[in-house]
Amino acid sequence: MTFNTFLTLLSGITWTLTYIIIIYRGFKDKATGMPLIALGLNISWEFLYSFIFPSSNKIQLVINIVWFFFDVIIVAQKFLYGRDEYEANLKGLGKNLFYPTLVVSLIVCFLAVYFAAIEWKDYKGLYSAFIMNILMSMAFISMLAKREDIKGQSIYIAIFKLIGTLSPTILIMMGPAHPLVVMLGFGCFFYDSVYTILLVKKYRQLKLMLSRKPVASNMKEFSLAG
Repeated sequence: MTFNTFLTLLSGITWTLTYIIIIYRGFKDKATGMPLIALGLNISWEFLYSFIFPSSNKIQLVINIVWFFFDVIIVAQKFLYGRDEYEANLKGLGKNLFYPTLVVSLIVCFLAVYFAAIEWKDYKGLYSAFIMNILMSMAFISMLAKREDIKGQSIYIAIFKLIGTLSPTILIMMGPAHPLVVMLGFGCFFYDSVYTILLVKKYRQLKLMLSRKPVASNMKEFSLAG
């Protein structure tokens, strides 16, 4: 196995684990674990680069398809659980706006990723992937800041997401020069690190271990059990 293949698989596995834990926590907490902008861009990119502009890298193509079907489940969770959060953020004004906003947002995200590929001739999805990833990383921080709890979120999501984006950044650095992509990749690493740190602080604020159990009075550190 080449180092390039290792990094591709590492990104694929860690992002897949990210999706699985988001789905698990979503059903467990009855909450959405991915911001709308992140979800819309993700599922659009994965659909386009699985079925419209399929990747020539067979490993990456399989990964893209797997990611797409996981994102379909996360979209379903957004329809199931997203309305209450949306309405709460709008102080009771968003009751009738959530579903139209969700549908239009998904359409806009798809068209944005599609036309980016056409206008930039980015048929490998390289630039759009990293632009949307840095937006996603910022959106996760915003989501955490708006919520008073950690429903739908997990330290494991934060860590796997960080590794999943850092891996292709290193891979890009090893190939032809793409300074914009590398800059965006390390920007993602910074924001993902900030999100992870803030999430740890939120756990501590809520006096929870990583297993979601309350911290015992004689314990000061997190337990990775569970």
